[in-house]
Amino acid sequence: MRRRVTTFGTILGLLLLGLPPVGSAGAARGSGPAVATSAPVEWQAENAALSQAGVFSNHAGFSGTGFVDYTNVTGGYVEWTVNAPDAGSQTLTFRYANGTKANRPMTITVNGTAVATKAAFNVTANWDTWADRTFTATLSAGVNKIRAAATGSSGGPNVDRLTVTGTTDTQAPGVVPGTPGKVGVTATTATVSWAAATDNAGVDAYDLVADGRTCGTVPGRTTTGTCTGLSPDADAAISVVARDASGNTSAPGGSLTVHTAPSGPGNPYGDPNLVSMFNGSTLDGWTQSRSDGWTVKDGAVHGTGAGRGWIYYSPRQVGSFRWIFNLRQVTGNHAPTVLIWGTTAQPYLDALGGIQFQPPNGGHWDYRPGHNNGGGDLFTQYPHDKIDIHKWSQCELIANQETGIARMACCPLTTASTCKAVEVLRFKDKTAAREGPLAIQIHNSGIQDEYKSLYVESPVVMKPDEFITTGS
Repeated sequence: MRRRVTTFGTILGLLLLGLPPVGSAGAARGSGPAVATSAPVEWQAENAALSQAGVFSNHAGFSGTGFVDYTNVTGGYVEWTVNAPDAGSQTLTFRYANGTKANRPMTITVNGTAVATKAAFNVTANWDTWADRTFTATLSAGVNKIRAAATGSSGGPNVDRLTVTGTTDTQAPGVVPGTPGKVGVTATTATVSWAAATDNAGVDAYDLVADGRTCGTVPGRTTTGTCTGLSPDADAAISVVARDASGNTSAPGGSLTVHTAPSGPGNPYGDPNLVSMFNGSTLDGWTQSRSDGWTVKDGAVHGTGAGRGWIYYSPRQVGSFRWIFNLRQVTGNHAPTVLIWGTTAQPYLDALGGIQFQPPNGGHWDYRPGHNNGGGDLFTQYPHDKIDIHKWSQCELIANQETGIARMACCPLTTASTCKAVEVLRFKDKTAAREGPLAIQIHNSGIQDEYKSLYVESPVVMKPDEFITTGS
């Protein structure tokens, strides 16, 4: 069993933790984990996990109820379980006896990592004479496995106990997180990534800070996170702070200023639930199949004409949605295309394995595995005045994942920022209505399409299953 070296500080600490002092009724005993405090805590070897070793009491001077005698083979070990409230440097003291005429080396590991390899446990006067062998190690906050394993064919020495003397970790992470880089923005969030920080005991978490306010937290093994609660259509300065398990924090890393997308009354359609998908200056929040396929030109998402490919809105995977955008074809003579209810998984990455709508006039295609055809009677095209694809048009798609119905309404834009749309295409197939990305596709090289004023609403709050651009 483990035994605490009782001091006034130890007693006070135990009382604060709601534990009885050592020696009082109800004191914790046995081989289970215990709290490692700044006072020494003794762990008896006879209560640890043993391999190729046994418990004996045939020599004098041991503490507890016995000691551990290793079998004369390589690899036998004693392993203690220690629970530390804080990560940090600890002193490990092994009380042992070696009554032979030769060193009996052991390897000391903490959580599988070697603290000392083939460390000498030298000869003592006899088996009744005990000595201490001390090492310094870093323990993690929580459960730790401390093992002393024999490395020679004669086994290890006799081991009486392990004493752990903790020190509170007061060292902040020394290398601060890197300056964030943008991954994507919405009206109220910004997703960023950064280079990892370092700490003497390990980084436990990262806190994202926006203008002095903590706006997100991720585990220490993660270097991408989302800052929430931002104001729409506004600048926000985001930095990252590293934190260790003891609560020590680094200085903030460099600051990145992002501009959130407009939302609510900022869109021209009177729907406060629409979220802007495009900031007008970068492709933040969009992922493309080829690095040369898309760029930003004159405030629009611009297809370069480099070749066949697509770009999808990566922050959101949607099932039911409302999607509104303006589009035109700058160069080429093939209908612009958008994709819904697809997948980004191979082998259908080229067209995302989904349903294709061709705005503004209602062409279509079914890209799903096992289909790859015009879709037949799954689509219904509605008669309308043909719209010139080389001039700006406005289109609205509404889709219901439960019914599998998706509809598109479009109209030509003139001098106004919006127009009154008419329905041009309807699709129905419940088996197609999966959660997926919203994507834009270029069919062939030489085609240059442009999109701007892109907004999405999901879930659909305002007028579900109804267009808001048709005026009806």
